[in-house]
Formats: sequence, C-alpha cells, structure tokens
Amino acid sequence: MTYDISKDSLFERTRFENFLHFADLGREFEEYSYSLFLFDEEFEQRQSFGYKSENPDAVPEILNVHPYVLSMDGSPRPILEKRMEWALKLVEEYGIEDLIVSGISSPQGEGSDYDFVKETGATQGIIMENWFRGHGFRGNIHRVDEGYNTFQTLKKVYGELLPQLDFDHVEEVSSFEHLARIHLQGIQLNEMFRKNFKRSFSGPRIRDVAEAYEFMMWELTSVHETLGFTAQAISIARL
Repeated sequence: MTYDISKDSLFERTRFENFLHFADLGREFEEYSYSLFLFDEEFEQRQSFGYKSENPDAVPEILNVHPYVLSMDGSPRPILEKRMEWALKLVEEYGIEDLIVSGISSPQGEGSDYDFVKETGATQGIIMENWFRGHGFRGNIHRVDEGYNTFQTLKKVYGELLPQLDFDHVEEVSSFEHLARIHLQGIQLNEMFRKNFKRSFSGPRIRDVAEAYEFMMWELTSVHETLGFTAQAISIARL
C-alpha cells in the first residue's frame, strides 16, 4: 500500500494543493534559471560555502567527489559526469593532486546499478576512477569501495582516510542540491570522530528539470535518515 499524503486527515487538502503549486513554481524557476546557463559560466560564477566562503584564499588539499547511481550498463549518468567534470575544473584551478572516489552501488532494489556491480565487481568508485584516468587525471586517486549511501561513504572518509592522509581541508564535490545533506552529515561525523576537518563545498546544479525535481523530493524525504545519523553521532560522541 502506498501512503498518499493528500488523503491524510492531518494534512489538509488545501495545504497539499499549495504544496503542489509551490513545487510547480520551483520547477519553472529551475528551468528558467539554468536551462541556458552554460556549465563553464556556472563554474566561474560559483558560490562555494563552508570554510572557503569565509577564507576565500584557502586551497583544499583534497577533493571528495561523491558518487551517483550508475546506468544499467555501468556507465556514469549525466549527473555523475557533471560532478566529475566540475572536479577536474577544481583540480586545474587549485593545482591539487588528490581525489577521493567512493561508493559501491545503490542499495538492492533502489537503483539501476546494484545488479551490475554484483555481477561485474565494478563499483561506483571503480567506474569513477576509470573515468578520471580516461580524462587525463594523473594525480592520486584514493578509492573507498564502501558504502551504499552518503553517510556510509563519508564515515569511511572522515573516520579513516583523511586521518591516514593527514589532510586538514577537504572540498566536498557533488550536485548543488546534494551539498546541504553532505554538510549536515559531515558535521555529525566530525562530532562522532572528535575531528575538526575544514570543509568546503561546491558543485553543479542538476540541469534536467524532472531529475532536479525528483532529486530534491528525495532530499526532503531523507531528513529522517539524517536525523537518525545525528542521534547515532551524539550517542557515540558522549561515550
């Protein structure tokens, strides 16, 4: 049975209709604002937030490029390709030599790449590493073959990889719509591991209006997941 919020007596019909109206306006705004906004222009005019927003001359030591569900044949989807293209532009601008790629696949039953990864062993992290090598990156790629969601991969990066590398400043690279959740979950992990990594954030917006809408709806509905991780982080930090 599928839950229909519009039929919930606690969620008035008029409120639901208003919600749909604002969602439609948001989609129109997204289409108007970014359909003609070139990728290079977006990068040049980007607004980084986090540590770099208050320290604009600071240069991160490493980029953490977040994965995304692969196509059924294992190829990167456009959303992931744009994240990686963005990372290469940052590499060129910053002159840094270290990237993090990560991720196994989507959880079973929740994405198109679970079966592909299970059959081939080519994780999201491996596909990303191959893409970067194929596009000329010759620096250090630190691959984390772990995690089926953002929190699991970040946990490995913050809890093990960054301390091993002795890096202090990381820039999180993902779709712009994803960065807020990365920011919140990273705060939780800094607390969990009693660390104080400097964290900056940037990334391209999702251009396809339907994909952007679907992605943002997922971000909104995943709040409960982030709150659960908060409780976990707090309980561990108090030990």
